[in-house]
Amino acid sequence: KFIPEYQDSYDSTIFATKPGYKWLNGVVGGTVRSGRFYTVTGAEDYVSIYNETMIYSRHFTFIFNTFVLLQIFNFLNSRKLHEE
Repeated sequence: KFIPEYQDSYDSTIFATKPGYKWLNGVVGGTVRSGRFYTVTGAEDYVSIYNETMIYSRHFTFIFNTFVLLQIFNFLNSRKLHEE
């Protein structure tokens, strides 16, 4: 497969215990993380989250880029050409 999918129970576990977790947690401990393996100082950044959830950040990047492309396409197609 192009983008491998792994079974994940992270969301169902969090929502069962803390329903507003994603909206109230802020930046620290967020569920969508950066895709960097190391921080600027050289400490491991993404590996601990990946080992816990088994979800790559490229899934989120792929979805984000798809929406950006759709926004650009919509912007270009919504123009009036020759005042029509």
